[in-house]
Amino acid sequence: YVHYIRHTIDPYIGTDGSIRSYKEEDFSLDNIKTGRSLLFLWQATGDPRYRLAADRLRDHPKGIGAYLLATAELHFITNQQ
Repeated sequence: YVHYIRHTIDPYIGTDGSIRSYKEEDFSLDNIKTGRSLLFLWQATGDPRYRLAADRLRDHPKGIGAYLLATAELHFITNQQ
């Protein structure tokens, strides 16, 4: 399972945690959903680039209710470590 997720996500994550094709100004909730997989990979592998990428999504501009819920979820998970 971890191998499949890494195979799917790794082409999009740089060594510095940058996310290829991520544009903050797009305000896309789809990016926030991906953050859950990034946090899972970080916890499963210990690879810091997944945490760095999730942190980028956590700092996504705030605004709408569904987004606020997803952001709160990411904030809660990332602060558990």
